[in-house]
Amino acid sequence: MEDTSITEYYASDMEQIQTIMENKSVRIRYCDCDLNDDGLPDKIVILRSSFHTGSRGDWFEILLNKGETYIPVFGAAFGLCMQDESMTPAGEVSLLESVHEGFHDIRVCPNGNEGLLTYINGTYDYEVLQYDAYGTVSHRIPQYLVL
Repeated sequence: MEDTSITEYYASDMEQIQTIMENKSVRIRYCDCDLNDDGLPDKIVILRSSFHTGSRGDWFEILLNKGETYIPVFGAAFGLCMQDESMTPAGEVSLLESVHEGFHDIRVCPNGNEGLLTYINGTYDYEVLQYDAYGTVSHRIPQYLVL
C-alpha cells in the first residue's frame, strides 16, 4: 500500500539520499491513525536508509496531519524492525485509550524496552517504563511497507 502524501513529505530526504549516499534505497513503513480525534489521518512512520538507520535502529517519526501538510511532533531512532531486508517487526507500537492535551498516548516497545509517548506542549515526550505500566491498549499499530 502506498500513500503519495507520505512519499511527497519525505521527497527531499529521498532526493538527498539519492545524491550523497552509496546505498540509495529508502524504505518507509507507516500507519494512519487519528491521534487527536480530529478526523484527519496522522502518520506513525518508520524510515530505513543509510541516512535514517544506525546502531539504535530505524528512524521513528510521528506526523500530525494539518490538512495540506504534516507537522513532525516526535522523532527518534528505535529498534522496531529486524535489521534485514524484510523489516520484520521486532518491537511493538500501540495506540492507547489514555489522552493528554487531546492526543492519545502511544506505547512503544523497541529493543525489548517499554516506553510511553505522551503529548505535552506540542510534542510527544518519551519515557521508559516498567512492564505493564502503560494502561489499556486501544489497538495495535500495524506496519505497512510503502517503498
